[in-house]
Amino acid sequence: MAAAESPFTIHTSPFAVAARPRRLWLSCLRRGLGLATLSHAAGLGRNTASMIALGHRRGSRRAWAALERVMRASGIEGQEARAEWLGLPLSADEAAWCRLEAQKMMSVRSQAKAAGLQRITAEELWSPRGGTARSTRCARSGRPADGAGRKAVAAMISDRVLAHFGFTLDPFRDPEDRADCYVGKQQERLESLVLEMARRREILAVSGPVGSGKSVAVRRAVEQLESSDRFAICHVQAVAVERVNARTIEEALLLTLDGDKATIPTAHERLSRRVIASMHHAIDSGQSPVLLIEEAHALPARALSPLKRIWERTGKGFRQGCAVVLVGQSPELPKLLSLPSVRELRERAMLVDFLPLNAEDREGRKLTDETAGYLSWCLARRGKAARKVIDDRAVSALDAHYRGRLTPLKVRMVMSSCLAAAYTLGQRTVSAEVMHQALGTLPELDAASSSEG
Repeated sequence: MAAAESPFTIHTSPFAVAARPRRLWLSCLRRGLGLATLSHAAGLGRNTASMIALGHRRGSRRAWAALERVMRASGIEGQEARAEWLGLPLSADEAAWCRLEAQKMMSVRSQAKAAGLQRITAEELWSPRGGTARSTRCARSGRPADGAGRKAVAAMISDRVLAHFGFTLDPFRDPEDRADCYVGKQQERLESLVLEMARRREILAVSGPVGSGKSVAVRRAVEQLESSDRFAICHVQAVAVERVNARTIEEALLLTLDGDKATIPTAHERLSRRVIASMHHAIDSGQSPVLLIEEAHALPARALSPLKRIWERTGKGFRQGCAVVLVGQSPELPKLLSLPSVRELRERAMLVDFLPLNAEDREGRKLTDETAGYLSWCLARRGKAARKVIDDRAVSALDAHYRGRLTPLKVRMVMSSCLAAAYTLGQRTVSAEVMHQALGTLPELDAASSSEG
């Protein structure tokens, strides 16, 4: 029987798809033997064994002899160690099993990136039984994999899987414009609040778990403000947020109000006076400046302390100078605002907690119940009804697994795995069994995601 092609695209390797996988791949996956290790032990190039196992190279006699020698040395006996057997194409069942194992390796890759790794070796990718990627240390910095500042990476869905379900585009990809955003009750309330705080020139701090959609909701509101001549939006665009200070914020305000070609005074007093003068000119012109700082949880306390003074001193008369919108992750941002050194800012700010799709209170009562609604919206944006792609029991299993902490980011990652698994099994609908299987291949997803937003 001809071997089927793999639906998985493994972006961390030099190969894209297993065109005609061989039993060498099956034998290595069964024993947890990394293909990179196999190549090294055989004295071949780093990815030679991978290319041969996945059918992208026929392999020379010398390469096959070296691979056979290493397989025997690793304890494999009989025909499974012979090059003739290792070079045979996989059957349909064997190929399906290898695809699922490859899917687990894709999960390892996502977990490694979520844990803050800057690179992952082929050995870690292709060794399903050789420890998790979270035990690895960062290649350059040497930081533990479970350090702070982690961000999960959503899995990609291959074109063959999309075509199997009748999609031309990934239904779980990030929105491309304002009209392509999910708008639930939370999003509507937050957008209205941002608009109101901008008009009143108040301070707003928005916190929520990573991937909950808080940044998208704020950006929708900011885009609406930018379409009006009444507001001047100042984005603090410093990449190293942890190094932002009062001068950085004042420079950002001046560049927004006076243009990118504005001359920045070197003396701090002159800079402050210039910012106040520019702010007064904007107010006299009928504009309301809005200062937006994303990733605010990474700000140092020394940057938050002067924010209150900038907010007060740039005003004119009894009106404040500018609105301030801080967007960051929870619980980091609330903890930062609870420090004694930023008490003045905290007492004047409105702190809003953006909740997960299925948030609960301490007694287990539902605060939000938008799991089914979000899934239906994702599939409807590509012209599919939810019931034709995922059954209700699978939705309930997903909601129960991430009780009180399910975010759109987690939905995207889990559903990417579900669609690939259903394709491999030849199913047109994601069942509860497929959902449980996918959740089993992502054991570290919740831990890796707990640190769009």
